[in-house]
Amino acid sequence: QDAQVRAGIAALIDRGKLITEGVNGGPSSALHADAQVTAPSVKGYTATIPPGPPTAPDVAKGEQSLKAAGYTKTAGTWRKNGKALSLVIASPLAQEPYATIAKELAAELAAQGIEVNAITPQPRDLFSGLLAMPVAGGVQQPTGDSAGNVGVDIAVVPQAVGGDIASVLASTFGCRPEQTAAGVDKTKPVVPGNAAGFCDPALQPSIDAALSGSTQISEALTTLEPELWRQNVVIPLFQLADTLA
Repeated sequence: QDAQVRAGIAALIDRGKLITEGVNGGPSSALHADAQVTAPSVKGYTATIPPGPPTAPDVAKGEQSLKAAGYTKTAGTWRKNGKALSLVIASPLAQEPYATIAKELAAELAAQGIEVNAITPQPRDLFSGLLAMPVAGGVQQPTGDSAGNVGVDIAVVPQAVGGDIASVLASTFGCRPEQTAAGVDKTKPVVPGNAAGFCDPALQPSIDAALSGSTQISEALTTLEPELWRQNVVIPLFQLADTLA
């Protein structure tokens, strides 16, 4: 929930190494995904990633952001109020390249003093259950249940490619209608409208306008893409490709 924590975690990730591990020298090597909504194969694709080193970690920026969020690094571990910064990383069970990327990501964050709990649930459980857990006070509910399920902090998963761009935008970053409607009961847990559990009411009008066609999708993305990068909710890596013989 804390934007500073997200910024800190994102800055400590070596995106370039995640991509290298994931593509494994294959045809995806030429398909770096440098935009939030459109993929390299989509007509009109343009890289929107902010200027600066787009792949290597920025440790100084990461530490600055975590300190701004109230964390201090003690004995090599980031802590706040005596509690270690601990993240749950999930990837679909034994599916590649997600398992390899998740393993590399866990190693990177652990090396920077962040505790990591890596889980590999069945894909059906991950998408229909864990990523759909209601969120209350910024925390997924339940944080643990009788089946051993836990809230997921980072999911290494695929995103849809192709189809209507405005629909992909809304499905990936849009709020559920009741989240932005007047008179919503803020005391009740919110069911996420997308896999990331992300909802920014300030961005929703632009998403709705693109979805209805009242704003051209290219115009909407010009406004939305920089803000989506700034939010550090989704970090695109590459587009999957196959070579068939």
